[in-house]
Amino acid sequence: MTFELAPLAGVIAVGIIALAIVGGVIAVASVVDFIVHNRPVRVARQQSIPTYYRSLAFSR
Repeated sequence: MTFELAPLAGVIAVGIIALAIVGGVIAVASVVDFIVHNRPVRVARQQSIPTYYRSLAFSR
């Protein structure tokens, strides 16, 4: 009986890996979009990267 489930387990594993890859690409794209969107504001304020993003993280 367990041998009948072996092909299904492989398909499920491939699906989970594919979802993880897609999720990772979406996460990286979101971070890049966030940084690119905020860069002109940070440069205009003449703030360093840690100072600018620290103020964003701890602002209300």
